Amino acid sequence: MALLHDYTAAAEALSLPETWLRRNINRIPHEKYGKYVRFGPEHLEAIRAMHAVVPAAQPACGPASLVPRGAR
Repeated sequence: MALLHDYTAAAEALSLPETWLRRNINRIPHEKYGKYVRFGPEHLEAIRAMHAVVPAAQPACGPASLVPRGAR
């Protein structure tokens, strides 16, 4: 059985403020047992994946890719 984290432990595992988790609880995966909110390892991974940023491909550099100002 996987260890479940409370707000404090989940915030520490994600390197986030606990208040961020509390403010965004309706948008992030979690489990709720009555008034108790818990985060499992799969929830923490899903939160990380939701906020992962992958840079867009860089445009080609060089004289062929340069366009004079006003010509766009």
